Amino acid sequence: MSSEKKSGFGGIFQKLGKMAMTPEYLEALEKNKPPVQEDPIQEKPVEAIRQTGKTVFATSTPFTPNLNSSTPSQADVQKMTEKIYNFLESINKPGVDFLEFWNAVEAMEGGVVPANIKNAFVAIKMMSGNAVTKDILLSTGNAYVNELTAAINQDIAGKTKSKKDLQKSLDLEKVSLESQITSLRQQIETLTSELRQNETALAQINGKYAPQMQEVDNSIACGTTALSHVIDEIKNFIALIEQNIQ
Repeated sequence: MSSEKKSGFGGIFQKLGKMAMTPEYLEALEKNKPPVQEDPIQEKPVEAIRQTGKTVFATSTPFTPNLNSSTPSQADVQKMTEKIYNFLESINKPGVDFLEFWNAVEAMEGGVVPANIKNAFVAIKMMSGNAVTKDILLSTGNAYVNELTAAINQDIAGKTKSKKDLQKSLDLEKVSLESQITSLRQQIETLTSELRQNETALAQINGKYAPQMQEVDNSIACGTTALSHVIDEIKNFIALIEQNIQ
């Protein structure tokens, strides 16, 4: 764990109660410790692997987040890491176990290195009266990992369900909009066809009524001409009457 994690991500490493793992204290413990019956810790790679300021622990059910769909920002990762450390702090069991040991090693100069792990283990055994063993540290460490993984997986399951619900709403809304678009397009096609028909009818309207209007005009002209002819005949006959009858 980096100093950033100790102070920035939930303050877990300040709240767990740091052990005083100074060189002087370790030297005094080394001089006064009773004979250890158990086999010494074998030199082997540290269980924790440091990656970009985070510590990843081995577990039988590793958590592998699916980041194929999106790449979270560093700020978002930091916020989520803080929440995870706060949760880890909330599930810390009473007494001395993996978390206290991890915290103690991190507090030592040099952090998580084999020498610090050995020295801290000797000191923590002394302080606990040999109650804390390697098996306890490993079992409680993996128990924290599994509990943390289960909580994260449960949270992911909830978020996955929320995403599915959102996807369902999205699909339904898309179907509704596509249906409305199809209906509007059909209405547009119908209105466009009616518009063209009306435009054609408008262009042909004069030709439709012109013959009938011409026929009316001819009828009027014919009637006027015939009337004028008959009236002239009547007037001429009236004039002959006036002239020839005494």
